[in-house]
Amino acid sequence: MVAPKLRFKEFEGDWSSQTLGNIAKFISGYAFDSEKFDENGRKLITPKNFTTYGRALFTEQNTKFTIESCDEKFVCRGNDLLILLTDLTQSCELLGKPILLPDLNEEILLNQRILKVEPNQDVIGKLFLLNFFLTENYLKHIKETSTGTTVRHSSHKILSKYEVFYPSKAEQTKIASFLSAVDEKISQLTQKHALLSQYKQGMMQKLFSQQIRFKADDGSEFGEWENYSLKELLLKVIDNRGKTPDTNPELDIPLIEINAIGNRNVNYSKVSKFVSKDTFNSWFRAYLEDKDILFSTVGNTAICSIYSSQVQAGIAQNLVGLRARKEVVESVFLYYLLIVESNNKKFKAIEMQAVQPSIKVSQMIHINFEIPKSLTEQTKIANFLSAIDQKIEVVAQQIEQAKTWKKGLLQQMFV
Repeated sequence: MVAPKLRFKEFEGDWSSQTLGNIAKFISGYAFDSEKFDENGRKLITPKNFTTYGRALFTEQNTKFTIESCDEKFVCRGNDLLILLTDLTQSCELLGKPILLPDLNEEILLNQRILKVEPNQDVIGKLFLLNFFLTENYLKHIKETSTGTTVRHSSHKILSKYEVFYPSKAEQTKIASFLSAVDEKISQLTQKHALLSQYKQGMMQKLFSQQIRFKADDGSEFGEWENYSLKELLLKVIDNRGKTPDTNPELDIPLIEINAIGNRNVNYSKVSKFVSKDTFNSWFRAYLEDKDILFSTVGNTAICSIYSSQVQAGIAQNLVGLRARKEVVESVFLYYLLIVESNNKKFKAIEMQAVQPSIKVSQMIHINFEIPKSLTEQTKIANFLSAIDQKIEVVAQQIEQAKTWKKGLLQQMFV
């Protein structure tokens, strides 16, 4: 019997199957001339509009415009179903992924390497097909049949030959409605996460500009803030640059790289390199301690996390560890001091441009920062911002749990 493992009880019987090419029409995007891009033109759909979960992403930063005229078939409107045929990421996590465009108050143009899919609505619904394009079997097929080395590509010819199993329109609608409710929950959590993050950024700016000040426990005012160089705030810089140990995913001790930092805590799920205990004990010239600040010096510079000694780990060459001089600055406060936008820009100002941007430790330690002289005030600021981060982390975990749940549903509700 050809049917999914998980099914609504009112439906039974085998699902039908056809190749995508028989139940959908494909329209490939157009190679618009970059010399005709103009901010007064029409927006383009680009790979930056795609997400891993099927929702379109639009920001001012990733929007391009063109004044070039084009055929009507390259115009996208609300509720259009699109698929990305090219992925620049090494993991190919976006290759073959779909998006369903939201309601639009303007026309947007279909750029090259993006495919518009127009299903035969009498046979298969658009929302059902959207979720089919998120299933593991389909995405695995797209990756396995893709071509290219640095950049992986798929094509409408590959998609048109792929066999799709589908039930009656009534069952399709039920499946799509149920999964849309899951998507809505994920969307609400994502919006909550964004609002909390915006609130955190706003409060950080107000706290570090002294627009908002805490008071002592007895109600008295804290004293004036004072200037310190980063060098005066640090007891030690853990710098293992020039040390490239042998790594293997099967070994014991994680080697933290830049992709694992950027939030308050290190994301060890993104660590892919590990060293042996012998290498860890003999190779590195210095070691991390609890609450050292991890700071990126190469590539995406000046992003930070706080290291916890609960996990023994080393750092790769693109990171340094900053150890607070605790009689002057509280460690967690130092983390927030470095990531607040007004201070983070100071590091970007000394960034050297090459194949990869980089920051010299010998230069960054001379940057000056204004901080409370009172460790008590520093702790109050750190505790306040830590509480917001804890709320953000809880919501982030809820989002991941919901996405994992939906991924499991897709595996069981589709053939």
